[in-house]
Amino acid sequence: MTKRTNHGGRWQWLATTPLQHHQYPYHGKLDYFCFTSWTPASSKLRAAEMFLSLGQLFAFCIPVLQVSAAGIVQRASPQHGFEKRSPAPPDGLIKLHIALRQHDRGAEVEKRLLYSSDPRSPGFRQHLSAREVAELSKPSDECVQVVEAWLEEHGLLKHAVLGSGGIFEVDAKVEEVERLLNATYSTWTDGTQQVLRTEEISLPERLAGHIDFITPTIMFPRAKAREKASRTIPLSEGQKIARRATSSCGPEDDTTPRCIQKLYNITHTPAPNRTTFAVYATEAAVFSNIDLQNYLHAYRPEAAGATYTVIGSGDPASGPGGIESKFETALDTQVLLGLAWPARGILYNLGGVFGPDVGKEYDPFVKFLQELVANETVPSVVSFSESQPENRVERDYALRVCNLMAQVGMRGVTLLFSSGNNGPNGDTPSGPHAKIFEPEFPASCLWITAVGGTTNLSHEQAATQSTIPFLSSLGYTASGGGFSNLFPAPAWQYPSVQEYITRHVPQEYQDPSLGFPALGAVNRGIPDVSALSTQWPTYSNAAPVAIPIGGTSSATPTWAALVVILNDYQLSRNRSTLGFLNPWLYSLDAGLKDIVLGGNNVGKCDVLRGCTLTEALLGYNVTRGWDPVTGLGSPNLGLLMAELDRRGC
Repeated sequence: MTKRTNHGGRWQWLATTPLQHHQYPYHGKLDYFCFTSWTPASSKLRAAEMFLSLGQLFAFCIPVLQVSAAGIVQRASPQHGFEKRSPAPPDGLIKLHIALRQHDRGAEVEKRLLYSSDPRSPGFRQHLSAREVAELSKPSDECVQVVEAWLEEHGLLKHAVLGSGGIFEVDAKVEEVERLLNATYSTWTDGTQQVLRTEEISLPERLAGHIDFITPTIMFPRAKAREKASRTIPLSEGQKIARRATSSCGPEDDTTPRCIQKLYNITHTPAPNRTTFAVYATEAAVFSNIDLQNYLHAYRPEAAGATYTVIGSGDPASGPGGIESKFETALDTQVLLGLAWPARGILYNLGGVFGPDVGKEYDPFVKFLQELVANETVPSVVSFSESQPENRVERDYALRVCNLMAQVGMRGVTLLFSSGNNGPNGDTPSGPHAKIFEPEFPASCLWITAVGGTTNLSHEQAATQSTIPFLSSLGYTASGGGFSNLFPAPAWQYPSVQEYITRHVPQEYQDPSLGFPALGAVNRGIPDVSALSTQWPTYSNAAPVAIPIGGTSSATPTWAALVVILNDYQLSRNRSTLGFLNPWLYSLDAGLKDIVLGGNNVGKCDVLRGCTLTEALLGYNVTRGWDPVTGLGSPNLGLLMAELDRRGC
């Protein structure tokens, strides 16, 4: 049972009955079953009923647009960091994504993903084809007909395509979209990027119950692009580090592929072209093959000459460019290929996660996920190093995009997202939740694996940002972590999160006015796992030396590479790729190294210059078992391969 309340101009949905997490508990370790095939018959779907449907659990909070005498109205939250400049050009181009309401289909998607990802399930690791996912997730005929009739009234049906995941794609001019949505688009800027957005949309009342979200409309990208996950040190210091001998792997040494192989017990080398992986490039980043080759020659010489297949606007032969446009992609692509070679890499260079493409306003993240759902051939792993503060993402958008990622998981694709670099703080406090605590999205989604950061090659501990500005400038970043304000803890994680909150979260933190989930709530905890996130040497802008970079933007491709290697190991034994990892990870007896030192205090100010100790040290501490700093810990690949062999699937 639910009810609505108006909060700050936005409709909030409140649960009037408690969530019944006890429906799907993990009680100790379990027996495992492996079957060689799965037929999408109703009898097999009913077999999944024994597992918790997170879709049912979410039913209490899926919103609809406000219904009034004027029809269905949705308004933007106050924008921080963006300034309205001018009316949008009438002939500007927009690709609308109109997500049709899934109703029971959304719950079926999540139920089926649990059926293939829960180690206790008879359907464990039985992934679906693109056709099977499309059949399972398609919207109702009534829903399609109602929306098509609406588009036809405005002469836009001929420009509309019903894409994968039940999402219409409509190519139109700004003036056509304004008539369709009864909206007024403007050009907005944060000083570094320019977007077309509207502050309000109004739809006919007959569309109520048929649409989850329409984008791009009222949701803005992250202001100032974002606080970079990459933190660099001066070039002069970088030159000294570049000259340092790479034979040692101590606490002061670079994090190189050889050191990672040693630290994480990587003993298996993938076969050429047996498995593929992908990097999602963001913020219109430019990929430079020159930089990649410099890195491989320096740190993985046997892989020199290997490169990425680029899909989108990137140019594998491109040379120097802007520093900000290249560091992120350079870091991701170099770390991943340096560890996963000779597996084959794909770079999707489609623009920002929530930002515009050059020349046409659209949502590249939704488009990319649609392609992963629909394409017959998909990478086994995708690494994402971009995110958005959870409070900046419209609730209905987050829930539906999260379900779309569940559809990707059904294809057997592992999605890994960085947890951020500001501890539990997110970025500039804003929105209805964040005063202090603010997790990142999509890291808070249930159907992906969120990756936190560690430091110190010789004795791993949580990556904790120093409260001293000078040290912060040397690449110290606080592992992003905390608790979602949107998603309840899934069953496989619930006991760990509940125990941490009960035993280790200070009482003064448990205040909804600070952004912490409501008292008594046990919400999705972030991250799930962690890896080295400091002192990664990175080549960029055709510079002759590498610059050390820190952040979970390096930990995420590290984990992605390790999953690529595990997938290759699986395929070499005629077994399935791992797909959605989390239920398996939380069930493991071995294979993950618990991180028991450190915390993720952010240090927004310098205690030597007047701020209080509480302000400087806000954050969580690690503990034995799962914690909202390093998750379950870092990997031991040899032990993980042994776990795969022990279970035989």
